[in-house]
Amino acid sequence: QHPSKVYHIADAAFYTADNFTRSELLRSWISRVPATLKEVKKLLIADLPFRPCADDRYQYREQVTEYQ
Repeated sequence: QHPSKVYHIADAAFYTADNFTRSELLRSWISRVPATLKEVKKLLIADLPFRPCADDRYQYREQVTEYQ
């Protein structure tokens, strides 16, 4: 039991249907998804704006979706 919200960080290998069905993994997590997914392929060619980070060397884009 952690007193504050915990985010788990994982690479694209974590992003599998098996992992999403394991109840112990259904917590808050951040991951890069595999570029082989259709939705990711569309996002990679789209001209979408990025948001600046506190560190000027980095920018990011958030995309919320459901894995089916």
